[in-house]
Amino acid sequence: MVTANNAYSGSSAAPKRKRLGAEQRREMIARAALKLFAERGYERTTTKEIAREAGISEGTIFKYFPTKHDLLLAFFSREVFAPLTVIFKLEEPIDDYQVLRALIADRFRLWHRHRNLMKVIIGEALFSREMVAHLNRLTAPALGILREYFRRRIRGGAFRAFDVEVVSQGLMSYLLTYFFRWILLEADNENAAARMAVVDELTGLFLYGVMRRPDPEHTHA
Repeated sequence: MVTANNAYSGSSAAPKRKRLGAEQRREMIARAALKLFAERGYERTTTKEIAREAGISEGTIFKYFPTKHDLLLAFFSREVFAPLTVIFKLEEPIDDYQVLRALIADRFRLWHRHRNLMKVIIGEALFSREMVAHLNRLTAPALGILREYFRRRIRGGAFRAFDVEVVSQGLMSYLLTYFFRWILLEADNENAAARMAVVDELTGLFLYGVMRRPDPEHTHA
């Protein structure tokens, strides 16, 4: 016979906590790490602090991310590299304006969404050779995609011949500089329309600099 006491006890039992899958746990750890990196800096954040923020044991982190660097790598792979594989999945005919506009718009989205983290990472790179080495490794795949796009368009005759390495690095450096200008002048607000107007201007400015120039001998024919 079930007494009122027993019935009450049974009805008030705490529900079991849902067990997280591997991908969900990995995402939870990554979010905790990025939050702390943005607040405290990459170098000063420990895996013990990340574990505390995520509500797990420190040992659990290493099941998913062998090193703290792998946590940063996961962020760059998903947010920096993965979007470019979609943008530069080129099909003929190629609309170079739309390709470059998509690239610039995506970088602005990335830097606006993760501006605190990006400020910390790049700020640390100014004083840490280790962080510079990390960034070089992390950004290499993205720059590789951009370089291959430029080479393909030069071979196809759409772009003039230029130093692909210099132009690839120059484009990304210019965008980073513009991002920091916004941050320093506190102009990076929620006005998406204003940001897209800048994206359009920068796209045209850059594209017309790399397009193939008419041959002077034939322009006055």
